[in-house]
Amino acid sequence: MSEEQDNPFVQDLLRSVGPRFCDSTFATYDVPPGDKNALATMMAWAKDFTPGSRGIFMVGPTGTGKTHLAVSALLGLSARYVLCRYVDVPVRIERMRSRIGSGQEPGARAGFRDAMVVLLDELGEVKPTEWVVEQVYLMVDMLYKSNVTTIVTSNKDYDELVGDLGERTVSRLIQMTQKVPVPGDDYRMLQARGDV
Repeated sequence: MSEEQDNPFVQDLLRSVGPRFCDSTFATYDVPPGDKNALATMMAWAKDFTPGSRGIFMVGPTGTGKTHLAVSALLGLSARYVLCRYVDVPVRIERMRSRIGSGQEPGARAGFRDAMVVLLDELGEVKPTEWVVEQVYLMVDMLYKSNVTTIVTSNKDYDELVGDLGERTVSRLIQMTQKVPVPGDDYRMLQARGDV
């Protein structure tokens, strides 16, 4: 068994990211034409990580590899015994919504209070009802107040998220993270057309 397979931090993370991203590494990231900045930035950030480090806000179009890069960073940190949590925001919101009234309401912050790094994947992809805005705020506010290093992936820039999630949430994200644009064309669409 490899050291990575024995590492409970890596195994815990792999269970939450699912099979699609289990093999994500910086080496397997397909750099969009004309852009090497996102990859270089994420590699340096992961290498230099210390607890309480400023996080990353990756923004770009669908299919540019934001989740791949973020999970690559988390897997690398987990291999160094840094406790990381992956949160698929749309899935988490749907699970919370389905538990309303069931007596099994875990709350927006359950499951990652002990983490040193949390990835909020696909932020801004859920219709921003008043309830959704409140739940996302509670997640972000807990991470902010606890000084948990946070990585965010989104198709929406800070300005667009203000319209969806409100100034309080986005203001915290701006302070908590460094913006890393991930430009390019949708890699899945390029594959489907045979362009890669």
